[in-house]
Amino acid sequence: MAAITSTVGAFSGINTGDIIDKLMTIEKQPYEKLTTKKKEFQTDISSYGEVASNLSSLKAALANIQSKKLNSYTASSSDAQYVKVTADTGASAGQYGLKVAQLAQEEKLYSQAFSSTSDVFNSGTITVSNGGHSTTITLDYSNKTLSGIRDAINSAATDVSATILHDSTGYRLMLSSRGGSTSSPLSISVSDAGGSANALDAFTYDPTTGGNMTLLQYRQDAQFSVDGFQLTSPTNRVSNAVSGLTFDLVNPTSNRTVTVTVNPNSISTSDNMKTFVEAYNNTLAKLKELTAKGQPLQSDGTIRTIINSMRNVFISGTSSSSVAVFGIAHNKDGTLAIDSTKMDTAISRSMVNFYKSINSFSSSFTTTLTNILTNTLSVKNDTINTQIRQIDDKQSSLSDILDKKRAAYVKKFAAMEQAIADMQSQSQSLNNITRSSTTSK
Repeated sequence: MAAITSTVGAFSGINTGDIIDKLMTIEKQPYEKLTTKKKEFQTDISSYGEVASNLSSLKAALANIQSKKLNSYTASSSDAQYVKVTADTGASAGQYGLKVAQLAQEEKLYSQAFSSTSDVFNSGTITVSNGGHSTTITLDYSNKTLSGIRDAINSAATDVSATILHDSTGYRLMLSSRGGSTSSPLSISVSDAGGSANALDAFTYDPTTGGNMTLLQYRQDAQFSVDGFQLTSPTNRVSNAVSGLTFDLVNPTSNRTVTVTVNPNSISTSDNMKTFVEAYNNTLAKLKELTAKGQPLQSDGTIRTIINSMRNVFISGTSSSSVAVFGIAHNKDGTLAIDSTKMDTAISRSMVNFYKSINSFSSSFTTTLTNILTNTLSVKNDTINTQIRQIDDKQSSLSDILDKKRAAYVKKFAAMEQAIADMQSQSQSLNNITRSSTTSK
């Protein structure tokens, strides 16, 4: 709609613009009512979006209480000064004996000392090789200082790291291998474009013939055993020796055995079970919040249907298979709670029945949530969006009508101003005639 500009009639002295504004305010009431309704619909969509988000989180939590996803384990070491251990979801209960013969160590090279990290070198290239893999770094005006070379190596090389060591003689570039193998140790070659700056030859090293870099320490693999099986690792963190366990080798064990024990945690206190209960209670709280008095979805029938559907899942099974038998029950306010004693006792009597019940419950609840998300809420959103589009269409038509009405008001007041102008002109003419007649006498 065109904007209204307040103007004062040149001949009438009436603020015609203000009058038109007030007339159009009345005319615009149907349009403004549609705007208010549209905002209400948009608020509803936002609220249903919050519902969908909570239901999706609950659905994801349900997927993690099926079968062995509920199992978790705690691993401990008999002497963490030598071997540390952590367990993940792939672990199993058991006990293992570890001996550490040798720790892994990086291969390290260092350069001659330079006076500053800002010392400049000739342009060219540096190629660092480790474990049969090579990376070539181009040096130019942007990176050919000592610190620039360090940063360029760290940015480009995936298996070599660079740092600068400052000692009493100056600043040295130090390179360390990351991974690799003893059969393909670190080597560094350069291509110097020449110039008056420091020569790149300062960084050369060949494992056979040597070079201008100095070998500080050789690379070696960790050597250890698990239950007598001899193993090696390029690093002291070992995650592929026993499924679900990560060993951190801290010190050689001098042929003594470190015992690693893996025990199952209580399912009733597992993170996945806790997450499910929290997700359910959070979803229920959000549904109640949005339907409370004065809230966007107050007395909304769709939300009541969703709440009832969620509750019905818990009472749809037989008494022997209901999850309530296994310690998952409703509080008086509708929230969920876990009776750890009841669950642990039921599981100790029959793990098979517990998993059978929990899997059936999870599958049924997931189906219910999927139906709510893809049907109930999807249809609701489609309906609201259709209503918003209809409002947009109506407002577009009303906008055209209002523009025409405003134009008509402007035209009428313009005609009134013209009529007043004509009358004032006629009056002036009559006055002039009267004065002329009086003067001639």
